[in-house]
Amino acid sequence: MRRTALLVVSVIGILLTAGCEAATNAGPSGERVAANVVEFDPNGLYGSPFAVIIDSPEAARAFADWFTARVHSNPPEVVRDPGRLTGFERSAYLAVVTLTGCRAPVSTELHHAGNDFRPAMLGGTDHPECYRPYTPFAVYEIPRETSAEIATVNGESLTRLP
Repeated sequence: MRRTALLVVSVIGILLTAGCEAATNAGPSGERVAANVVEFDPNGLYGSPFAVIIDSPEAARAFADWFTARVHSNPPEVVRDPGRLTGFERSAYLAVVTLTGCRAPVSTELHHAGNDFRPAMLGGTDHPECYRPYTPFAVYEIPRETSAEIATVNGESLTRLP
């Protein structure tokens, strides 16, 4: 019985470490997008990855409502005050949560390869002893015409808000 428990604990440890390393080895890929970082939380506990385009005041309020229902505590500033997102005649916003495994990044950039946009979470130190993956949150302000070019984010479809 003791041998089985030790084997189970060893396998779980190997899987957790492998999952952390797999998510942290990738560097920025693709061409950098001219984007302003409006908000960045590297330590977030925001659940599974998503990407949403916010292109109007109504979309900003809908995003805030959706995000608040998804994450019940300590929402980011743009969720608490969606009025911070302005200038929709020239700009749109890409809000993302991504997975960095056992690394809390220190900064972020937005890249793209064709119509696939890729939030790059940069820097930070791997913590192989981590007990939960980091799910950083970022909001990028992008030129409005650029938002129409986005087909996928990290190879996944955009999240459609209800």
